[in-house]
Amino acid sequence: MTKSIMAVLAHPDDLPMVLTALSNLIENPAQRPTLQYRFRHKDGSWLWIESTFTNLLTVKNVEAIVINLRDITERRQAERALLGSERRYWALFERYCWQTRGKAG
Repeated sequence: MTKSIMAVLAHPDDLPMVLTALSNLIENPAQRPTLQYRFRHKDGSWLWIESTFTNLLTVKNVEAIVINLRDITERRQAERALLGSERRYWALFERYCWQTRGKAG
C-alpha cells in the first residue's frame, strides 16, 4: 500500500498521523507502530481500524512494508457508549449529592 493509496483510504484527519508513522518506519525499520485510525470502506463509510506496520523492505522475496489491520469499529462504538453511560452516571451522582447535601443534620 503506497502513500498515495493511504491518502485516499485513510480519513483526512488521521492521515498525517499515518504518514508520519510510515515515514518514521522507513527511517527506523526496527519500529513496529500500531495505530488506530479511520479507514474508508468500499461502500464509502468509515471504519475504525487498528494497524501494525512492519518494515520488511530488506527481506528478500518481500521487500515491502507490511500492514496488518483489523476492524475495531464495534469496539470503538462500545467504548464510546460506555463513556456516555459513565458520564450520565456521574452526572446523576453529582446531582444527588448536591440535592442531599443540605438535608443532613
